[in-house]
Amino acid sequence: MDRKLREFLCLSPAGYALTCSVAALLGWVVGEPFFQEGGDAARVVPANAFLCPAVLGLIAAALVFIDSVSRKSAVESIILGVSGFGVVFAATFFIMIPAQVVFSWFSSAAHAASGFDRGIGFISILAGRSISWCLFSAGVVTLLIVNKEAGTFMAVITGTLVSGAISGLLFDPIQLVLLGHGIELPWVSRVICFLVFGGLIGLFFGIAKGLSRDGQLLITSGELAGSVLVLDSAPCLIGPSRKCDLTVRSRGMKDFAAVVQKTGFGFRFYVLDEGSAFSVNNRKIRISALRAGDRVRIGEVDMIFSNGS
Repeated sequence: MDRKLREFLCLSPAGYALTCSVAALLGWVVGEPFFQEGGDAARVVPANAFLCPAVLGLIAAALVFIDSVSRKSAVESIILGVSGFGVVFAATFFIMIPAQVVFSWFSSAAHAASGFDRGIGFISILAGRSISWCLFSAGVVTLLIVNKEAGTFMAVITGTLVSGAISGLLFDPIQLVLLGHGIELPWVSRVICFLVFGGLIGLFFGIAKGLSRDGQLLITSGELAGSVLVLDSAPCLIGPSRKCDLTVRSRGMKDFAAVVQKTGFGFRFYVLDEGSAFSVNNRKIRISALRAGDRVRIGEVDMIFSNGS
């Protein structure tokens, strides 16, 4: 996979959002042919029961795959993705039961009040669908079984529930706009909401992972060759002083010669001692955003930067 494409898909929130939207679209394409509009409820429910689990399962598979492909082989990532799909599909299938009960209760209240398309009835439908989507989206919580990380947990508690609530709120207004123009195509509302749903989950997940992701500096020369310096949210001081996180001795170098600091979703290298020899990819720098594979040279010590988990 091309380096820039890999960085976009695996490191940027936009990449996560795009991947999850595509996964949601694929789930919709698989399930929509079996979806039945209206008719006898006893016939409709079994036919429709697998659409949401399929969409959520594929979103989960996409999340697990892109989260692991930067650290594991493609085969291992695919296996993890398939396991994520299975776990989330099964969990969502059972969560759909209380979600359907909640929506049915709000729907009954809406029709008893003023009907679907006006007043308190419409508000009731909006609330019911939003809450039911919020409930079944909680199936992604089971991703923790496959991938137990702080970033995943943050994404679950923020992204999935909020994404489900927002997507559920959009369905009926879109449907009303279409009906107002004489277009009776309920599948349009579904595909739009599923695309938004997948995109928001991926966006929240990407933001959470970016904020919690660490970095690594592999030392390739000098006395510490082979050692790995783990970078986190705390500034990493580099220089001759024993107070530094990485001690590098060089003639004339100040006690605190450089610092590596997390900024947003990545890391930046700042030179504090302009009189010393510092370079990134053989270019002298004062400030440089670090990317995976960058070669950092401080005095006589060479290091390679990589993104952590």
